[in-house]
Amino acid sequence: MPMRAATINHDDKEARSLKASAFRKLGYAQMNINWRNWYLMAARELEGTLNLAILQKGVSLIFASPDLVAAFPARAWVEGFTTRLKAEQTLDVKMTVSFRFPDVNESLGLEMRRGVAQFHPQMPEPTDAVITIADPGRELAFTTLHKDGREETLWRYQFNPVGAGTEVSESYRFLWCPIANRIAELPIPRDKQLRRGIQETLTRIKTAAEHRPR
Repeated sequence: MPMRAATINHDDKEARSLKASAFRKLGYAQMNINWRNWYLMAARELEGTLNLAILQKGVSLIFASPDLVAAFPARAWVEGFTTRLKAEQTLDVKMTVSFRFPDVNESLGLEMRRGVAQFHPQMPEPTDAVITIADPGRELAFTTLHKDGREETLWRYQFNPVGAGTEVSESYRFLWCPIANRIAELPIPRDKQLRRGIQETLTRIKTAAEHRPR
């Protein structure tokens, strides 16, 4: 059987317009709201009239409603993160993060390994870090753990609106450190290393924010 290669020309406006028109007609004829939405959104995307930034902002406002957030169980939020992992950026990552919800007395976990995120209904052992505060747009705090489970360093990120932008501040507080580590750090104090790391982290955050699609 002869082999044929198919090519796609994304700049073919006439073909895109024809396909968008077909999708729109299929969408209008659909009784199923999911298929109707898919056809109509795909038609707008083909025509170049779909603004994803505005769409994402509208969806986030709906799902960030305080009443809706309060009604969701903690497990639903954490388990939902498994589908939001950027696999291509975490192929070399092996990390376990836990979430503590003291108001409902729950501890849940996410394990990331080679681009895959696995949900844990309990705090897994060992855990690299525990997220203690996650207030969108205001504050994020987490504690790093030693391999024996003891809390080592508390990290906090605070976000404050400044004009048309946001001021991000990063701070830390030592909680505990093994004696052997303290001795090993005498030539280069940990405080100096962490301050250098803070500057690098804030620079990466600034770069990512400035290059984010609007």
